Amino acid sequence: MSLLVKVGFDPTRLTFALRTVIAGWLALTVAMVLGLDSPQWAAMTAVIVAQPTRGMLLERSIQRVIGTIVGSLVGVLLIHEFAANPPLLVVGLAVWISLCAYVGNVLRQYRAYGVFLAGYTAAMIALLDVPHPDHVVFLATERVETIIIGIVVSGLVSGFLTPVSDESHLIRRVRLLSADTMDWCARALAGAGRSGLMTRERLLVSEMAAVEDMLDQIAAGSVEGHRRVRHIRGLLAALLSLVAGVRGVTTLLAREPERRRGAGLPILVVHLDAAAAQLTAGSPLSIPVGEMSAALAEGAPAGTLTDALGRLIAALGAVSAGHEAIRVAKNTPPVLDFLFHRDRIGARAAMMRAFLAVLAVGAAWQISGWRDGQFMVLSTCIMTTVFSSFENPLVVLRHVMLGSIAGAAAAMLFHTQMLPMSGGTLDVLLMVAPFLLLGGVAMAHRRTALASIDYNMCFLLLGQPAFPMVGAPDAVYGAAGAVLLGVAAAFVAFRFVFPISSSRRLRALISITIEDLEGLARGQSHPTHERWRARIYHRILHLVKLVDALRLTNLRAVDGGIAALTVGETILLLQQERRRIGLSQGWRRRIDVAMGRLATLSRDPRVAAAALERAVGHAPSETEADRLREAALALRENLWFFKAKSRHPRTRST
Repeated sequence: MSLLVKVGFDPTRLTFALRTVIAGWLALTVAMVLGLDSPQWAAMTAVIVAQPTRGMLLERSIQRVIGTIVGSLVGVLLIHEFAANPPLLVVGLAVWISLCAYVGNVLRQYRAYGVFLAGYTAAMIALLDVPHPDHVVFLATERVETIIIGIVVSGLVSGFLTPVSDESHLIRRVRLLSADTMDWCARALAGAGRSGLMTRERLLVSEMAAVEDMLDQIAAGSVEGHRRVRHIRGLLAALLSLVAGVRGVTTLLAREPERRRGAGLPILVVHLDAAAAQLTAGSPLSIPVGEMSAALAEGAPAGTLTDALGRLIAALGAVSAGHEAIRVAKNTPPVLDFLFHRDRIGARAAMMRAFLAVLAVGAAWQISGWRDGQFMVLSTCIMTTVFSSFENPLVVLRHVMLGSIAGAAAAMLFHTQMLPMSGGTLDVLLMVAPFLLLGGVAMAHRRTALASIDYNMCFLLLGQPAFPMVGAPDAVYGAAGAVLLGVAAAFVAFRFVFPISSSRRLRALISITIEDLEGLARGQSHPTHERWRARIYHRILHLVKLVDALRLTNLRAVDGGIAALTVGETILLLQQERRRIGLSQGWRRRIDVAMGRLATLSRDPRVAAAALERAVGHAPSETEADRLREAALALRENLWFFKAKSRHPRTRST
């Protein structure tokens, strides 16, 4: 182990950090040589867009350009309309910031970044040019120019030295995940011990969630990468479908062991073992789905188990097709749809939080008449948007505050003691270099990495490295205090105004999943079977990701998610039965009662389970009867999941 590692540095990240600060320093140099009034924005852009891979750098840069242009236009519009009436300017800004907070929380990854950037870029334009509204177009144009300089310099410095995304590592990881899933399925169907299987299943789905979480970063900047990632998500959906299918079969066999005879399970286990071996060895995956389906049709009697095995074989076919699609990366639809969970509950909370926080801080600025109060409002705008999408913003904001304090202290030292002594552009650049280098070193250390970006941003924003010097030396004190107060205001907002954390996001996710089930039972939504499954797949993975983040090892997240999938499919089945011609009155009545109970299942899942069990005796065939029993069992065994909504504030799913 090297000395750097022993003292807490990551050598790979240190190289990246040094490239980043060099790019920032060169961007500052170019902007100063070109005579731009605010060259620090070029350096800030070069630092903030830096990414560990070339594709991520490209995606982030594109979104930054788009966000900056849109935000600049909105900022110009706000100044044009409300320059003479600062209170209305604050209201308009609060509305814009809150809209960006909402949309950014509904979108994902780089698109969300572009939306957040559009929000606080408008704040920068509108707030920093309040004293000179006649210069607003010039300021906005220069802001775009500095952003482009920062992106170009970062691309030249980091782009050629930054590696491309390592898709081969991802493909190997996906193959091993598929192999492990096949092996788990084989052991489950062979009758292995339930306890060990549940632990292993949890680890498998956790790995699926981890893989899904990294896909956007791997695909960034590549059309072929985006195609391949779309197919990988389809494969993850197929693997989840396979896990759910095996669960369904093993549940039936546990209830009626005699069904195991004649079901052809040994042959299925052999094919699963062979598939696992092929994937582990890196060989092309070949699963004789047609042969297996034909054997099932010939040898197994019609009934629920045969239907369940048919679905399992279909899932195996989807897994096989998914691997082939990943290999060729054609522009074709994935084997199974995978719809993202949109956290509209969190998005609405982010919107209201940002609106109230910006409005309150803006009101404090207007009432106090503080000369530097616009920096406080700007800081609040940035913090309440960017960190609203984080799982646990309060934890991150503690590091942000420390980094901001360090950056403000460095800026005060630089602006009051060093910058006044500069004799030209070269002097300023040489004076800035040690401060940026310190930020780069902090970026590579495990204890200071989270705070380092805010150190760099605060130092550049408040230090205002330029020649000739902008403003009086002591002007930095008020601006620094205002920025820190803005961070503190955002912390208070996240703590007390629609507070958010991983545990709250978990409860909200369960709540919206159950509310979707209740809406489905009431007939308020009419998704297709495929669309319902596509959305629940991502919710299961997101659920497991949140549970893993909270380290709730005793919470059976996979059980709850698959139980929701089982109940949802049963509701869709009952809806289909209700529309069938020639339905008996007794069966129709039992369907209506069961759907009524499912429409309010969060009040008492046991009542809904009892209604499903009472409907079993009226089911027209054993297939429907078994589906009802399976859904009732899912409700009874996962009461903690289906009661979660009743312990969460009522929200409306959209």
